[in-house]
Amino acid sequence: MKSIGWLLALGAFAAIACSTSARAQNCTPLQVVGGSGTEVSKSVSPPSTIFSKNNWNTDFIVPQSQYFSTFVAEIEPQEAGEYTIKMFLKYNNDTADKVYDRTAIPLTNSRPAVITGSARRDAQPYQINLLVGGIQASGEFYTASVRGCR
Repeated sequence: MKSIGWLLALGAFAAIACSTSARAQNCTPLQVVGGSGTEVSKSVSPPSTIFSKNNWNTDFIVPQSQYFSTFVAEIEPQEAGEYTIKMFLKYNNDTADKVYDRTAIPLTNSRPAVITGSARRDAQPYQINLLVGGIQASGEFYTASVRGCR
């Protein structure tokens, strides 16, 4: 079990290490669905129950006037914690590609997680769904954004 935790931490570090190259590309910040601006700040809610929903999902609009081959999400927590992070690229034909799915990712406020996913060759997604949450992260604050890159 100990080696699995180490591998997860290594995977998180690899995602973080990609941030420099992603910023060097020609990227455009994506608008938050139902919000104003290109980033969202949240406190992770407890998991969903019969009576309440969680706030773990945030969607970002992909402008159809531009073509992006890669999408880069950045999650920066205010304090260290373990998060569940998933990223989906949603397409007009009611399908989605899960491009990232990890649980118990350790994050610190000095090192944002950077997640990268590629679009299908023959289709442009219309939205990017970013899930940031987890039982261990309940009550933790973070800021997230997504960029479309050519």
